[in-house]
This record gives sequence, structure tokens and C-alpha cells, in this order.
Amino acid sequence: MVTTMRTQRFFRYLWRINAVLILLATGAVCLLGASLMLSEMGCNAQRRRAVEAAPRVVADAKEELFLGPMRPVEGSDVLRGELKAPREGLAIGSSGYSAETRNVLYLDARSTEARWLLPDRARIIAEETTVWSETQDTNARRQVAELALVKPNGADLTVTEGTLLVFDPAGRHVTTVAEGVRTLTHASLLDKGNILVLYEHGRRYVRAILDAQSFEVRGVQEISVPELR
Repeated sequence: MVTTMRTQRFFRYLWRINAVLILLATGAVCLLGASLMLSEMGCNAQRRRAVEAAPRVVADAKEELFLGPMRPVEGSDVLRGELKAPREGLAIGSSGYSAETRNVLYLDARSTEARWLLPDRARIIAEETTVWSETQDTNARRQVAELALVKPNGADLTVTEGTLLVFDPAGRHVTTVAEGVRTLTHASLLDKGNILVLYEHGRRYVRAILDAQSFEVRGVQEISVPELR
């Protein structure tokens, strides 16, 4: 009888301790959530103030578009800055929010005229990669080309198809590689005169060869991948 009472008393204390721990954990989670919300609200307000104070680069913009810092293009006298738009949803990071790239602005260091890579802000640059010259010395390498996969704004970027573009590092000459591309898989210099590009199109892998100087599409072939069983 005494043993039974002691056992019951032990479990009552244990349940009370568990209840207190659960209450403390719930309070900590709520406090963390409130802290994140306040941090996000502060970042949003700060971003709005920065957008309002920045030079106007987009006409009649209903979104909080902002131009990022202008950075030099390696091996050239061209500066490059990305036009950003806040991405919906909370992102935990150094800036407190995530952003998507809508366009790219180029400026020649010896000129006062800037130019946009794309003709508008309506799409999203979902993927971008650089093709480098063949060298093991990072100080001697140079950018041969840039590739960007541009998709419609507001779409599910993981499944939506878009336009694959290739252009020179200064953003002066832009060529369309293919339409209906879901993702850019690979891009590199195949040899001195050709660029190898792999991408997904129509649920198939595709191999394209581009001229490294003119960016002309020299050949497009579907890759035959045996199905595993």
C-alpha cells in the first residue's frame, strides 16, 4: 500500500514537472516567433525607407524594387548591379529577407550611360552561371560568357519553363539559346572556340554547343539516358 502511494506521488510530481517544461518550451517558441516577426517587420520598414531614398530606376513601380550595389565585372572596366524584388516569405539570414533578381544593370566605367540586360522587369532571373576561360590560375582566368534562365514572375520556379539566354560579361550582346527550359544543368568551355551547355527541356536532357565568340547555337541534341530498372 505504502509502495503504491509512493509510486502515485512520484508520477504526480513527474507529470507536474513535465507540464512546467512543456509550458516553458511553448513560451520560448512563442517568444522566438515574436522576435522573428518583429525582426522581419523592422527589415521591411528599413527596406522601404531605402527604396524610397534610392534613385528611381523603374517607372511606376508598385513593388519594392531596389538596385543592389554596382560591382566590377572581373577583367573589364564594366560595373554590374542587380535589380532586386523582395521574395515572399520569411527568410533567416544576414539581411533578414530574401530577394529575387528581375534585371541586371551594366555601366561602362568610362561612360555615363547605363543599359539593362532585359527589356523589362516582368520576369525573374531564376538561374545564372558564368563560363570561365580554361586556366588553373584564378588570377589569369577571364569570363567568356554568362548564361541566365529567365522565367515568368509569380510562377513556381522549380517546375515552370523559361528562356535560356547567353550574353557577354559586359551585357552588350544577348542571344537566346532555347525556349521551354526548366533548369540549366551545366555550362563550361568545351574547347577554345566552343561552349558546352546542358539543360532540361520537355523532360529530356539536351546538349547544346555555342560559338564562344558570337554565341551562335551550332548544334542541339537530346541526350540519350537509359532508364534504370
